[in-house]
Amino acid sequence: DAAEKGTPVTLPVTAEAGGLPVTVTLPKDAGPVAVEIPAENLTPGTAAVIVHEDGTEELVRASVNGEKGVILKIEGSATVKMIDNTKTFPDVPPGSLSEPYITWAASRGLFLGTEEGFEPGADMTRGMLATVLYRLDGSSDVGENSFGDVPEGMWFTDAVAWANKAGIAAGTGEGFEPNAPVTREQTAVMLYRYANFLGLDTGSRASLDGFPDGGLCENWAKDAMSWAVSAGLFPDSGDGALDPGGITTRAEAAEMIYRLAEIIVKQG
Repeated sequence: DAAEKGTPVTLPVTAEAGGLPVTVTLPKDAGPVAVEIPAENLTPGTAAVIVHEDGTEELVRASVNGEKGVILKIEGSATVKMIDNTKTFPDVPPGSLSEPYITWAASRGLFLGTEEGFEPGADMTRGMLATVLYRLDGSSDVGENSFGDVPEGMWFTDAVAWANKAGIAAGTGEGFEPNAPVTREQTAVMLYRYANFLGLDTGSRASLDGFPDGGLCENWAKDAMSWAVSAGLFPDSGDGALDPGGITTRAEAAEMIYRLAEIIVKQG
């Protein structure tokens, strides 16, 4: 059945970037269904927008590109339009390996630029990662901020409170340390916990023994790292190493979040 939960459905329509909205109607008992809406001139910056009955519009952050269009989950019915929401940054060279992931993440509003551009090689921090996941989730269930080093009214305050309440990120013993760089294994743990929070299947595992430094992974991160490798979330470190204790860069985080979004959208 084309409307089976989690099964991608390609609609017989063409929605050009910036074109007219398309109304999608699915069986109400099908649950959330992954729908691929074809789009001409598809790029990583092509984004889907839900047009509500009152005329307000909502950018769909948890959406990814398929072969012919943008894949997003729809439950029941929705009116969707495609837009070209491409964001460019002076420090992200066109054609670079990280450009598609950065463009995708920025077009969904998951990452914002800095005064310097995107800063793809800059350290990803704990506060940044919590914020990106909070934006991806679209949650308004924030929770209480219980960390003394997370001031009220900061750009990461609500995200940290949400991540802590959802069990995605806890304190370090020194507070939350929102400005501390996040390592690759810490990133894997937060993504793993978020996937579990969503109820996704996180049972797959890959052996870490094939990496020259796989044994350096901390015990508390091994399950998450094994899952992340199995799920294809980890960008190549460049030398075949896993580099569990290395700092995740902003560009690497954009790629990891993209691959996680693929799982979210395509998994039932």
